[in-house]
Amino acid sequence: MRILVTNDDGIRAQGLLALCGILLDLGHRVSVIAPAQDQSGRSQAISVHMPLYARREFVLPGLDETFAVDGTPADCIRIHAGLLADVPELVLSGINHGANLGADVFRSGTVGAAREAVLAGLPAVAFSALLEVPSPEILRCHVPEAAYLAIASPGYVINVNFPVVPNLIRVIAPLAANGYHDAVETREVTDGVYELRTHRTLAPDDGDVTDLRAALTGYVSVSRLPVRDPASAPSLAVFGAAGRHG
Repeated sequence: MRILVTNDDGIRAQGLLALCGILLDLGHRVSVIAPAQDQSGRSQAISVHMPLYARREFVLPGLDETFAVDGTPADCIRIHAGLLADVPELVLSGINHGANLGADVFRSGTVGAAREAVLAGLPAVAFSALLEVPSPEILRCHVPEAAYLAIASPGYVINVNFPVVPNLIRVIAPLAANGYHDAVETREVTDGVYELRTHRTLAPDDGDVTDLRAALTGYVSVSRLPVRDPASAPSLAVFGAAGRHG
């Protein structure tokens, strides 16, 4: 299968390297288009009124093509047709360093890239890990299953979160509506200038089975996030394609 990998932690992030390594071991053709720098929290933001620059990078042996982009995760998806010789059959985003659960899926650049892929008519999975990147054995179990679910779920992003100690059991769960409480601490630095810091705490457990509760109790959390009507897939034109591999 032809797979495009991206992320929001940057092209040399440990999670991206681990994901690419597993995909290569499984025999897939893998290309990477990822941000040159950390773009965490950029959601589905795109760059407007400016060109984007992509630089060839060597990340791992065996990859088809690898580009570092001076843009957002969603930018990486939007420009893929101008860089890759073949259309990918699947987009995988991550593995993010840190969870993307509950309302955080709307802030996450990892999930934002996957949403952009679904808007372009490509099946997509967003992978995140609460603490450390899972072992190769865990990834070999869960990555193919998530990919198959994405292909079978047009119009949806498959959002996968690995718990602190992942196992082979996965739970398909809805998003937690009120998983976190955010508070703001304000300090006046000088007259009229303020420093603001946000602090996050977990909301009390209400007993509902959600993605947050599943991940915090040791299960691999899998959620289907609706993006669009699968019948409305757009076509993506390529301009100046003759220069793609120069």
